[in-house]
Amino acid sequence: MTTRNAQPSEQPNSLGSIDWLETPELRRWLGTWLVRHAPLIFGKSLRKLAGREWSNAYGSMSDGLAAVARFLPYLTTAEQLMAVSGAVAKCGLNTSREDLLDELHYSLTHGGNAPENRAALDASPWCNDSVLHEQMLEWMGTKLMIKLFPSSSDSEQKRACQQIICQLSAVNISRGPSQAKRESREQLALFLAVRGMLASDDGAKQLAVSLTAFLRAASPQQTQPIKFAGRTHISTPADLFHSNLKAALESQPVDRSKAARAQRRLLHAIVNQDELRLPMFRLVEDAMHRKKGWVHLRNVFTAIFKHVGHKPSDEEQFRDFERANYPWMRNLTPAQYKRLLGEYAHHTDKRTITLTKKERMIVAERYLKLKKPMQFNEGKSSSEVLYGRAMRAVENKMRSS
Repeated sequence: MTTRNAQPSEQPNSLGSIDWLETPELRRWLGTWLVRHAPLIFGKSLRKLAGREWSNAYGSMSDGLAAVARFLPYLTTAEQLMAVSGAVAKCGLNTSREDLLDELHYSLTHGGNAPENRAALDASPWCNDSVLHEQMLEWMGTKLMIKLFPSSSDSEQKRACQQIICQLSAVNISRGPSQAKRESREQLALFLAVRGMLASDDGAKQLAVSLTAFLRAASPQQTQPIKFAGRTHISTPADLFHSNLKAALESQPVDRSKAARAQRRLLHAIVNQDELRLPMFRLVEDAMHRKKGWVHLRNVFTAIFKHVGHKPSDEEQFRDFERANYPWMRNLTPAQYKRLLGEYAHHTDKRTITLTKKERMIVAERYLKLKKPMQFNEGKSSSEVLYGRAMRAVENKMRSS
């Protein structure tokens, strides 16, 4: 049965294969998944139809999939995709490999906790998506914002703090061709200046005290009328705050010390960059209307600067390295294995290789460029203990996510 206007395809689209599903158990899972999700996989073609045409095409697709569903678990992934594509092509529907992988990615990352999907998610290149998402939330200071602003009505303040963290962190420095080199240099200089001021034990507190005093002196008390071109213009609090910041920065005495120059670079960035000034203005507004608001603002800045200036420990470095590279240190070909480890690679006859604990530590040492070499003796060194804790933490989070 074919639709009235949709012409059946003579040749089904080649959807290739899915190498990481090439095991008997996962091939059975893929066959079941293709039949269940066919309306979504071929959704673009179905949405072009309406009424009776859509009903006929959907019925033909269901009949074709029912005919091939019995022998799909016994085929390779390439043969399964070809069989499903061929059965659906008879009713004028088709899809692309990109749409297929997009639907597979969404299905696994949003339904990976289901028992029937867990094995496929663990084998997929998206197995660490949830862990990376959690890492990004940690880097953005999400848990920190909950402590500083526990009320649900403080969402704008939380967002302002996260924007400040983004602007003062090294991750925000773009090295791509789309970003001007001058902007990248200025952002890097700002990051290094802030890190330099946070080097001492009480650096975060001192910087928070001075910044709070600077912003408090520039806080707009009320809107003021300004005559411009013969007309009276009512300046907004944000405009008045900007002009007050400029005046306060220009009135500061010239100090050539390293700490003073670093602090002036930060104040200059606040005055001239909307990405920093506007979220700080939102925090200043909150301080003006909050009881003991300036003390709270000082504590907020202290927490932000401690978060920005935090230097990760060895355990945290191993954990983050494992989070980011978990899918690419397993199921390696012998050529990939030798290229990754170099002189540390040993001869093996296995078709696919998963790096051992020591091999992952070697890769981590090379990537992180650690100053202290890791030890691989039979006893447990401090690095191995830290790595073991990090590995267990990552595995537990991935199982529970």
